[in-house]
Amino acid sequence: MVSEVVTKSSDLEEAIVQVMEELAKKFGILQAFLTVLNRNSSKIFIEAAYGLTQEQKERGEYKLGEGIIGEVVRTGEAVIVPHISDEPRYLNKTKSITKIEDEDSFICIPIKAKNQIIGTLSVMLKYYSNRSFQNELEFFTIMASMFARLVRSRQDKIEELEKLYYRKLREQGLY
Repeated sequence: MVSEVVTKSSDLEEAIVQVMEELAKKFGILQAFLTVLNRNSSKIFIEAAYGLTQEQKERGEYKLGEGIIGEVVRTGEAVIVPHISDEPRYLNKTKSITKIEDEDSFICIPIKAKNQIIGTLSVMLKYYSNRSFQNELEFFTIMASMFARLVRSRQDKIEELEKLYYRKLREQGLY
């Protein structure tokens, strides 16, 4: 089901929402989002999300090495946080977590294309005391590799639009 949706889709947002809605009950997924690294600015942005409002999504901007997401993009290593309340690197930049919900769990996995980190798959899960995270880590790592094509495509489009924008500003003498 997951591979079918991701393979057929050309829209990153549509793909993650469809997949996460299907998997939410099985894994206890509360939120999931894909970030994309802008190679020109070294900033990381939430580009597609399940369980976040548009406003929350827009607040999700990170620098390389900043918080869990920035660290995962910098190191290429997944991070598992059993309780987000115990983790100072969890920044809650989206402001989507309240104090009541801060016992949830968080997994952040790098998305790679041709051995380069191009973004992350981040998943907020309901906390279960008996959760080992091994199955989730393996499953979401496979999902991250499936999303790589769509994330790379979005990365290329963002960077191309940025180049065109700055070229236009230079032509108008504004940059």
